[in-house]
Amino acid sequence: MKKTTIFLILLNTVCYLFSQNYQMTWQQCYGGEESDKARDITLIFDGYFIVGNTLSSNGDISFNHGSSDIWLIKTDSIGNIIWEKTYGGSESEGCQRIIPDGDGNYFLIGGSTSADGAISNDPFPDT
Repeated sequence: MKKTTIFLILLNTVCYLFSQNYQMTWQQCYGGEESDKARDITLIFDGYFIVGNTLSSNGDISFNHGSSDIWLIKTDSIGNIIWEKTYGGSESEGCQRIIPDGDGNYFLIGGSTSADGAISNDPFPDT
């Protein structure tokens, strides 16, 4: 019991000594009346790309294709929306990551259960 207590005191002391103070540069709330979730953010030369999914069709969301859509937002360096776009079909879509390729292109990594709307190349069309 004594060793555990000493270990916890040492761990607490180390965490305190090496902790950093973070200063928030900006914060912003985006979305509409339904469930909207940010999943990833990446720094770009003049701001940020934020990607996630939305069930809303109002507020900051310009259009909803169906159930849940992928939502991509471009902001300036302090979080003001420059533009936003939804991607999806009549069913559910979601995005987990946005990955830059180094050549100025960005890949949205997610999934879809739709075969219409902004979703193309369905490998399992209804027959």
